[in-house]
Amino acid sequence: MPLYFFLSGLFFKPYGGFFDFVRRKSIKLLLPFLFFYLTTTVILSNLLVAVGYETRNAEGAGWSTLWAFITRDTYSNGPTWFLLCLFWVNVLFCLISLVAERVAERWRIALTGLLSAACGACGWLIDLFGGNIGMFFDSALTAVPFFWAGYVVRRHTSLLVANRTDRFLVPMALVAGIITYLCREGSISFMTNGFFGHNPLLLYVGGLSGTLMTIFVAKRLGRLPFLSHWGRYSIVVLCTHIMIVQLLVRIWECTGLTALLGAWCSVATILVVTMFSYELIIPFFVKYLPWAIAQPPTHRAK
Repeated sequence: MPLYFFLSGLFFKPYGGFFDFVRRKSIKLLLPFLFFYLTTTVILSNLLVAVGYETRNAEGAGWSTLWAFITRDTYSNGPTWFLLCLFWVNVLFCLISLVAERVAERWRIALTGLLSAACGACGWLIDLFGGNIGMFFDSALTAVPFFWAGYVVRRHTSLLVANRTDRFLVPMALVAGIITYLCREGSISFMTNGFFGHNPLLLYVGGLSGTLMTIFVAKRLGRLPFLSHWGRYSIVVLCTHIMIVQLLVRIWECTGLTALLGAWCSVATILVVTMFSYELIIPFFVKYLPWAIAQPPTHRAK
């Protein structure tokens, strides 16, 4: 999760002002969230439960699914939480950047970092004292420092472009991986803003080092077929993969493929089938429902 918030911070732009920013982010994040939440968690999950099909968190089916994202941390298509959380993160950081604009330019990075750290501390304290704000706003507070890190890296470093340090990408990735491993502690759930037994310093150090490790590896590998395409339309993958995986698991079990292939081979084949199914699913959304995945109506998949 730190990687996803970091990547989102890379593309932060304040646009014309706070209200214009909120409007744009509502179209890009809230609209897809509401579409997939209503179609998958509210409509689809209740229909499947009605016909006796077992779904994730089926015990929460019924009218309460209409407001489950407000009062609960779990519902059938859980991954959609990220879109709502990311909306709050963007709003919070927009406010932070607007405050920072009022000080001298040389102090802006430090001030945005300080205010972002304050947001992270608030998120961690909410979990520490057993609080739950709802609508994943507490998770957003915790995630702001990762978003800030992405914002700083894009604007004030050469990490994302070719530079002299690229010849050390492999050892840098190994060092970052070791740091991430050493920072493991307790259990973490960004969705529920739960960091049971986890030191907040290790949370951020480990999260950032793991993020950098992934970036170093990706930079070393370069552009890869399929992965770049799936990443470009990551909203589709995020909001539909749980349903596809559940369906494939049921098919594998009913046809005896799970017993035939074994657990690990079954997981691998389900993963491959799920990901390559997006070669059909993504063009459908791009052509017929572009607004649901934050794409302009005239956009066409290449």
